[in-house]
Amino acid sequence: MYLVKWFFGILFLLLPAISVCGQDTLLPITYSHIDDCVMQYPKGFALPDNHVRPSDSLPSKWMLSHKPLRLSGNKTPEKLLIDFFPVMEIWGGYDSQTSKLIKQGFMGAGVNLLWKNSLHFFAFAGAGMSAQPAYIDSITSLWGIIPGTATAKPITNGTYQFRHAKVSLAYRLHKYVTAELGYGKNRFGNGIRSLYLDDVASPYPYLRINSHLGKIRYTNLFCNFYDIRGSQGQRDNFVNKYAAMHYLSWDIIPWLQFNAFEAIVFPNRNQNGSGHFFEPNYLNPVIFLRPVEYAVGSPDNSLLGGGLSVRLLKHYRIYANVILDEFLLSRIRERKGWVDNKQGLQAGIVVQQPMNIKHLQIQAEINWVRPYTYYHRNSLQNFAHMNQPLAHALGANFIEYFVRADYFFFRNIRLQANLMYAKIGYDSRGLSYGQNVYQPMHLRPSEFGNVVGQGLFTRVLLLSTTLNWNPDQLSGLSFFASFIYRQSVNVESQNKSFIPTLGIRSQFMPFNRFF
Repeated sequence: MYLVKWFFGILFLLLPAISVCGQDTLLPITYSHIDDCVMQYPKGFALPDNHVRPSDSLPSKWMLSHKPLRLSGNKTPEKLLIDFFPVMEIWGGYDSQTSKLIKQGFMGAGVNLLWKNSLHFFAFAGAGMSAQPAYIDSITSLWGIIPGTATAKPITNGTYQFRHAKVSLAYRLHKYVTAELGYGKNRFGNGIRSLYLDDVASPYPYLRINSHLGKIRYTNLFCNFYDIRGSQGQRDNFVNKYAAMHYLSWDIIPWLQFNAFEAIVFPNRNQNGSGHFFEPNYLNPVIFLRPVEYAVGSPDNSLLGGGLSVRLLKHYRIYANVILDEFLLSRIRERKGWVDNKQGLQAGIVVQQPMNIKHLQIQAEINWVRPYTYYHRNSLQNFAHMNQPLAHALGANFIEYFVRADYFFFRNIRLQANLMYAKIGYDSRGLSYGQNVYQPMHLRPSEFGNVVGQGLFTRVLLLSTTLNWNPDQLSGLSFFASFIYRQSVNVESQNKSFIPTLGIRSQFMPFNRFF
């Protein structure tokens, strides 16, 4: 075991670039949301700090002081630490659009284990029932999933059963290299949204290798996604698809960070689509898979991305990211809206302690994604999983403005407000205008003249406020009250929803409703 450990350590140290975690501690799982940070670990556990979420923000730093309930591991902390914790989300509310009560009840349990700061195991699982607001229920009834969790089994009209789980086993191969095998989610990028890989879809199996050396961090991520169309929610009918991704983060100077991203998505290599056949050429850990793709004569779907993050005057950070699905400069210069020029842009700013208000952070960003980005000629190779986009929750063919404010006060109360305004071009009259990444390419109406917002032009306004009260810092449970106002307007319909909710939840069960 000792020789194997050093073999992998030396192998990855020879790579030209290295991971998403700059800590000299064992990496925990990749958490889905900043809310997960509220359930923290006793002294000795590795804290999440992997540059894939805003862990350096003032609110999240404040919440990192919390500790969970410790049931064992007190006598031998240098060898073994174990924590058990509840996972739950119980809430009720009202949707004015349908004049119906909405609700969700989820119960589960989890365990967090660290052994000699070399092996970290995390898992939770549970089941629940849900009756969601109309705009979410329309997705569930059409695609058979509750966004962000799993497939949904209808019980009665508008009520569904679902299960949700995350599992991770991380092992430190070397001081600078950690391997993580899990079933969960991953996220790359530094915005509210991500144009690379976001955490809005359902969990999936993955292998993640994080490495770091000085100011350079590098991640290899290998994923098993599922195409569940026509499966009727039966696991045996899911079609396997795979992805190999690389993410590089480099702190060039203390106030300037560069990142690069690439991904290859490809279907099962077996002729009948069954079983598990991962293309071995994509196991190459070195960044830039496109030459490998050409070498194997592959028609697979590839994406490239890059970005910068700049800190200014201590309390300000600006960032920008670009994603390229297809790119031909000559076609862009023509300005004719060629269908295969598929790109996305993100720009944002983070302000900490505006007007010297402690524990307040404001973040604003713009996201712009051209039609048909994340598509592919073979829909089994689109950048999606279980009928959900893997990047931005809105798919493609949109421009979005998003503002978020986080404020902490009285040590255990958090207030968050979100404002989203988006212009989206939905599919219409049986044609694909570039928003739904699952639509076949032959349904595109035109090769040229494609612009953001084409199709059924829709304006969506969403205002959300949530007040969280965490009375017991050890349990990780919090009471919350939230209010959502959502308006969707186009030439065919106009929908308005007022959605107040009250409930209690653990911090591993946040629900993303920002779409």
